[in-house]
Formats: sequence, structure tokens, C-alpha cells
Amino acid sequence: LFVEWDKDTVYKNDEIQITFPDSSLYDDLCFDYSMSAGGVGYYASIHKLHDDDIPIMHPIELKIKTTLTDTTLKDKLTGVFISEKGSISSEGGEYKDGYMIWTTKTFGKYSVMLDTKGPVITPALNYEGRLIPMGGSLSFILSDNLTGIKKYNAYLNGLWVLAIYDPFKAKLNIEVDQNMLDPGNQEFILKVEDKIGNETIYTCKFKR
Repeated sequence: LFVEWDKDTVYKNDEIQITFPDSSLYDDLCFDYSMSAGGVGYYASIHKLHDDDIPIMHPIELKIKTTLTDTTLKDKLTGVFISEKGSISSEGGEYKDGYMIWTTKTFGKYSVMLDTKGPVITPALNYEGRLIPMGGSLSFILSDNLTGIKKYNAYLNGLWVLAIYDPFKAKLNIEVDQNMLDPGNQEFILKVEDKIGNETIYTCKFKR
């Protein structure tokens, strides 16, 4: 397929449609495309779009046919980019009539996966029954298998408390204001949601 940089161009087959808007490329391109089976864990074929070292000026649109049969799970689908080393990153997207649709500014390998697993919350210590000292804090490592962390909320004895998250270290920290707590057991709840809506809830009771 020859793509002229200054014209709208559409490539499509039975499983994918790629739309190149006018001026999405820096120069004319002899576009190279190939397709392979997705395999276990994939909900579409793997589509290789040219070479990932060729830059794209403005986003192109991908419309990839999925193999999902249970449409009650359509909101858990996400487009994915597969690097040359095999690492997978979520691209998001919208499900419509059996296809996932999203835009990208990178050539390379793309497919569709299903994300039904909530984030993993790993406490720095076992806080259950622990005495939290004056000026102490609760720390957690957050991780997600695919789409990434979207939001988090912490509650202490039913009241929302400030939680600070460092995405580079994947660390969430809650400072415990002892002056606001009565002596005895304190109930703590942490809710973490990924970008596709899967939620994980961590609870514990610590002492003051």
C-alpha cells in the first residue's frame, strides 16, 4: 500500500482497518503490513504495522476485529502494543460492533487483550493488629497486570483520608494523624481501581 502523506488513506481487510488522515505522516510511505495468530490470552490476531522506527506525525486510527464472544465483557477489552522484546502495554480503546477502535502515533505490533484482574495491593508491613506509633504511616506497593492504576481512595474509620501515590516507585503512602484517633482498634480500607474498572479492596484493623 502506498500512502501519500497529504491525502486521507484507508487500508482494510477482514480483521483490521487502518485510517491515515491527511498529514499524519512526515513523508510518502510504502506501507508494510502483516498478520499472525494471536494465541493464548489474545482476543484478536496480531497485526504488524510497518516498522516502529518510522515516526508518525499525527495519530492514525486502528480498528481491530476481536474474537470475544461474551459481549458482557466488552468493557474489559483493551488494545495493546507489543514491543520487539515482547513486553505488552495497554492502548485503551472503545468497543463497537465487534471491533476495538483507538488511535496511535507508533507503528509496530498491535492486538487486543482482556483485563479482568484488579490491581495488586502489597502492604509494606502486616498492619493487622499492629500498633501504629505517633506520626506513623501506612505504605503500600501498587501494581496492575495490564491497564495500570487509575484511582485510589483510603478510609480510616469510615472517613476519607489523604493518600499520596508515587507512580515512578509504585508506592502509596498514608500519614496517620494520631490526634484524630481514639484509643483502640482503627479500621482502615484502601480501594484501588485500574483504568478499565477492576477494583481491589484492602482492609485491616490496627491499634492506636
